Amino acid sequence: MSDLITYEPGGPQALDNLPPIHPGEILAEEFMVPLGLSQSGLAADLGISFRRIHDIVKGKRGISAETSLLLGRYFRMGDEFFLRLQTDYDLRLARLRIADQLANLKPSTQMGAA
Repeated sequence: MSDLITYEPGGPQALDNLPPIHPGEILAEEFMVPLGLSQSGLAADLGISFRRIHDIVKGKRGISAETSLLLGRYFRMGDEFFLRLQTDYDLRLARLRIADQLANLKPSTQMGAA
């Protein structure tokens, strides 16, 4: 059996021990750098403001559904790809933020098992 763990948004809980990576960092390092794209160049190609791309890359802004559609089509990754990265990032941050509350929460006995 291989020890290799592959990343899938919403994937294995074992990845929860790693610090969350903002999707802007993934956008920059996995897409823009290899293709030699600048923030201003990508913004121009997408027809959006430089500030929007800059803030995403710097981790100051999340990726909206609209931006995910544009990035997904541009990079041929599918419409939902970048939005899933954002959702996974947000959930991981929330898990860290309320870890104690989650650990002490007693699930309802009136609902079916999850």
